[in-house]
Amino acid sequence: MPLPRCEITNAHTTLSARQPKAALRTGSNRRHWLWKGCFMLAIGATIGSLCAQRAPLAQGVDDVERLREVIHCEDCHQEIAREWRASGHARAWTNPAYRAFIAENPASEETCSPCHAPKIILSAGLNATPELRDAARERGVDCIACHADRDFVMHGPFQTRAPHKTQKDKRYRSVQACLPCHGQGRWFNQVDDWRASRYARLGITCQTCHMPRIERPSVQHWALPDVPRRATRRHTFLGGHDRELVRSAASLQVQIDDGAALVTVVNSATGHALPGAGWRAVVLDVVVEDERGTTVLHRRHVFDLDVHDNRLKPGERRDFRYALPIETGLVKAKLMYKLFSEWPDDKGMIMATREIRFQAR
Repeated sequence: MPLPRCEITNAHTTLSARQPKAALRTGSNRRHWLWKGCFMLAIGATIGSLCAQRAPLAQGVDDVERLREVIHCEDCHQEIAREWRASGHARAWTNPAYRAFIAENPASEETCSPCHAPKIILSAGLNATPELRDAARERGVDCIACHADRDFVMHGPFQTRAPHKTQKDKRYRSVQACLPCHGQGRWFNQVDDWRASRYARLGITCQTCHMPRIERPSVQHWALPDVPRRATRRHTFLGGHDRELVRSAASLQVQIDDGAALVTVVNSATGHALPGAGWRAVVLDVVVEDERGTTVLHRRHVFDLDVHDNRLKPGERRDFRYALPIETGLVKAKLMYKLFSEWPDDKGMIMATREIRFQAR
């Protein structure tokens, strides 16, 4: 008799099909096999209940949207769910900064909200802006929004056995998966910036920076211990709220050259324009102080799309030269990132700082 296989892991169960009769004559062995049998029955019941969901669960977008109330992806995808819960995607609708922005700019809600609580993006297609869903908006951009189609087939980079239907979709390894919300219009279009950059030619995608690579099983469940490890991506969706990523986005240099301070800013590690969205801002603040710490020169440059339309393209370098008004002193340069250009400096993130002293020869 062939050993049974788990449909999800494709592995044989560990309970032998035949046991020596002599071994069953002792009370201890009888109890051993009784407990082992119960354990395997429990595993079988768990997998059976999961696999029962393989029948079609939904027909059409509205049916899939209602499944948010009964489907719990975190039951099996525990690490991915943990990462998502801490991400900006999970907080896309409830983020206080976003709620305050909409309260102050109600006319923007119609264009902004669909990407903060979208219906399944595959219903509109990966080349179109998604629709705003009616229910469970507090879940933000969740698993169903990104991965499910209208028949509740879950799309992703792998074809795999699962309690639900899956579809290997190579677009989930590319910028196409990001395009519905990050490639539309003028104000939030990092995809077009990327396409015109060297990163596109090198095959460095959005996922490379915003979903770091990791090797692990895609499922963590006590009934499925043998799911293989494989190279996949973290669902952290790092972005403008992540200080480490922001600090790595650009470089700042200061030099003294022939009686002048030369300050250089380079968009050295961002695959799109810096800053990325229309209401974001990057600020260069340069101060020259004398030996007593008194400011004798102060210059400020703002890079944004909203007011100045002067963002740094991928790889772009900009030099700023300031004649030094004194012979001995200190040059201090600071590069800041703001989620909203009107925010005061103390609400921004420090991207880089540089100082250099100078004196007369």
